[in-house]
Amino acid sequence: MLIGAALTLGAAPALAGLTVPTPCAVIMTPDRVTPAGAYHARLHLTPTCQTQTFRVRKSSTLNTRRAGAPYQPVRPDGTARFGFVWSWTVSRAGSTVPEAELWSLTSWRWEAYQPRAWNARTRTYGVWAPIPSAVTP
Repeated sequence: MLIGAALTLGAAPALAGLTVPTPCAVIMTPDRVTPAGAYHARLHLTPTCQTQTFRVRKSSTLNTRRAGAPYQPVRPDGTARFGFVWSWTVSRAGSTVPEAELWSLTSWRWEAYQPRAWNARTRTYGVWAPIPSAVTP
């Protein structure tokens, strides 16, 4: 028992120098914030991302209709206005998000599609998760 503890403690300094790699992710940094609560989003990838492409969208946080029914407007919504697409792409090479859509109100949040995450509601893989913000708008 003491030998096992000594081996574990002896190995700790050697492991202390190891760094845990940062996961590849898309990050939203708000810049050009206005007093009215609008901001320009800058979507960028963590430095560890090289070839990965992310699907992104904007989602409203005001989720009710007039009668209180659940509703969550998203952009793009698959209509002709958005070229019949349901998401935009962000990669190291660039982004398909239109410049006008990068302006957002604080009542909208940016989301990225996580294909490997379990969706308990639909009982399938794939969820839209909020994109972490480097700073709060």
